[in-house]
Amino acid sequence: MNNPYLKSLEPIWEAPKFVFVDGERLKEAAKDFAREELKTPNWRELVLPKKDDKVFVDFLGLNSAVNFCFTDPWTKKKFQTEYKGKLLSGTFAMSACLMRVLEEGIPILDYGWLKSASLDDMQSIFRGLTPMPLLPERLEIFHEVGEVLERKYGGHFYNLFEKARYRAFTAERSGIVDRLIRDFPSFWDVSWHEPSRDFLQFHKRAQLYVLMYQGRALDSKGKLSLIVDAENLGPPADYRIPQALKKLGILRYESSLEKRIMAQKIIQKDSLEEQEIRAQMTYAMVKLCELLNTWIGPVDYKVWSAGAKMKKGVHHLTPTTAY
Repeated sequence: MNNPYLKSLEPIWEAPKFVFVDGERLKEAAKDFAREELKTPNWRELVLPKKDDKVFVDFLGLNSAVNFCFTDPWTKKKFQTEYKGKLLSGTFAMSACLMRVLEEGIPILDYGWLKSASLDDMQSIFRGLTPMPLLPERLEIFHEVGEVLERKYGGHFYNLFEKARYRAFTAERSGIVDRLIRDFPSFWDVSWHEPSRDFLQFHKRAQLYVLMYQGRALDSKGKLSLIVDAENLGPPADYRIPQALKKLGILRYESSLEKRIMAQKIIQKDSLEEQEIRAQMTYAMVKLCELLNTWIGPVDYKVWSAGAKMKKGVHHLTPTTAY
């Protein structure tokens, strides 16, 4: 995994204070996973466009731009909506909302519409059984996406992929992930780490976008170009993966942090605790990929799915647009 942004996390990997990786349990989990079939998801979900075309690329780009924070950190209620007779929650509920309005004829993939969207539009799009958290922040991102796509990419995310020549990263910082975090401020996912006097670089949503695209491209029978260097994509650092790794015994939390998470106390964005949760999660996932000799796609989906299915336990709550 030759990822240009992982090195920034090494200060935490080398000297954690709040979150620790159990190396032996990690090896045991890797052996367990190796006995099972590790599939790269094709992302042919009910809530994503069916055709392998430019609409899918554009939809997934907008979807990735607002793919964050579905549990309200203050009310503890998770966003839910009904779509085609199914009750969905979290990220799938968000995607369902975008699909629903697209099917209703609202041109949400048009940069001009995105630039002029209103808060009323957002409330209509993300209508559900519970409120969508951080709605004004999502509106701001809609505006940003429309403006940047118009100014730099002819109005479409698929042009960004073309300009990047379907590389996630390049030495000149002109790959897909590089461009997303450079040109779209909302994709720039970093955190100032005071002990090392440097920025930790996570870039969760940018890497997840390319990861999901690659999963569909692998299943598209050549209709979508493959990402040339998908093996270098890093783990998307979110809420669910740490929860699953904790349940598996791979992550261990310092006692006061664990108590705060279990009590559903807010873990502040950019706090040392939050930084270590994300950085140590990343380390564990990188090591799992190495032990399983595969790229992040199937490993991320395996662990994320395990976290999403957990009926007991909670994940940390952080008000953020990063994840």
